[in-house]
Amino acid sequence: MARKFSTRFTGRDYLAMGISVLLAFLVWLIHNLSLRYSYLVKCPVAVSSELDGYAGESENSAYVAARCEMTGFDIVKHQSVRGNHPRKLRVKPVNLHKSKGEFHYMSQEDLVPYFHDIFGDDAKLEYFVTDTLFFRFKQMNYKKVPVRANARLDFKPQYMASSDLKIVPDSILIYGNKDAVDCVETVATEFIELSGLNGEVYGEARIEPLKGVRFSADKVEYSLAVTRYVSAVVTLPVTLVNVPPGVRVQVLPYEAELECRCVFPGAEDLDMARIVVDYNDFVSSLSGRCTARVEGLSSSVLDFSLTPWVFECVVL
Repeated sequence: MARKFSTRFTGRDYLAMGISVLLAFLVWLIHNLSLRYSYLVKCPVAVSSELDGYAGESENSAYVAARCEMTGFDIVKHQSVRGNHPRKLRVKPVNLHKSKGEFHYMSQEDLVPYFHDIFGDDAKLEYFVTDTLFFRFKQMNYKKVPVRANARLDFKPQYMASSDLKIVPDSILIYGNKDAVDCVETVATEFIELSGLNGEVYGEARIEPLKGVRFSADKVEYSLAVTRYVSAVVTLPVTLVNVPPGVRVQVLPYEAELECRCVFPGAEDLDMARIVVDYNDFVSSLSGRCTARVEGLSSSVLDFSLTPWVFECVVL
């Protein structure tokens, strides 16, 4: 007996067919969106920079148009964000050229380094349609101030700094209204605490912000040279210099203890060191007391102390 087949579709059949059509459409869509196309893209941008005497961000935005090779996904993304907030670019001052008044401009050549920041890493530039972009930067008061390191340094025993803490940059530009700029004489880093030091140190530190002003840099690099030292102590006579002929003067006390910290592995010979009191300092002193100076120390001496520092001169 022949078997009969039904041509009637049930609801389940229609559902399966719909799912199949949808899946086929999704596969087709994903395939086409993954292909690369040549497309004219237009994107709004606003720029920020460090122009001397001007605000850090532009007052206006401008549209960049370029023909690019990109995937369908990127094209859809650019179309969906068109008209939204402009993309912000951090631009080097060399890529902004002075125009009239407060306006600066960027040419096509200036835009090339920022192409991927505007249109995405996967986009490939064919050519820019936009010729020149103009941006207005508000003019501001500014001046250059030094950067002060706010630091506490602690060293391992027998170690010390062989130089001052170095800050780069050691000065920055500050921007703001006249009153705010005039009252700032220096800026400081955040607190830098370094402990247990026994070698060279490098790092970065943020500059503490100040209300009402903007900085040309928000952080600095610091470095410190650290070396091991040994101590050397010697007792030396006090030498009086610049005494006029026929004048006899006695220095009290007539000797002092010199303690030096010298670069490891050993102290340099201190035979050339001498303690000097200048007769002219004694004459100009109202109390008859004057401080000594130490001469003849070698370059290996990192630091020294003298006991005592102050001496009396008696004319005989």
